[in-house]
Amino acid sequence: MLSIILFLHINLFSNEYDVSTHTYTIEYSIYDSGFTKKVIDYFSLPDNCPSDILITDDKLAKVYELKKIGFYRTELIFLIKMCCEKSINIETVLNEIKDEGKTVFDIAKKNNYDIIKNFSESNKIKNKFEKELKETNLLKVLIEKYFK
Repeated sequence: MLSIILFLHINLFSNEYDVSTHTYTIEYSIYDSGFTKKVIDYFSLPDNCPSDILITDDKLAKVYELKKIGFYRTELIFLIKMCCEKSINIETVLNEIKDEGKTVFDIAKKNNYDIIKNFSESNKIKNKFEKELKETNLLKVLIEKYFK
């Protein structure tokens, strides 16, 4: 029982979440699902994203694919924000990352997107979402998954 409590404590209160491809587990998936949904909802509003990059289910799946290949929260927001503001197809960006090995910052430079300013704004959005999400929801999901 003590090991379970320690496991949950480490997962809930650790400041470092490594979601790289080879360490992406169900716990991270559960942890980030609420956050990713919040990001999608935010950028689905016309005020936050004038272009329609997240309209179809296929495009929404691309967002989850970005998380699966290792995008951190701020990077995800930065990328979607850039796609919205520059009217870039998210699938095109995903292909550039996967097939050509480009980083989100390489793509931003190519599109003359101010990295420093917009990464800072993306970080503010991320912090706002993290405050709104309750980390206890993760505990509830993990308990239901492992103990019911």
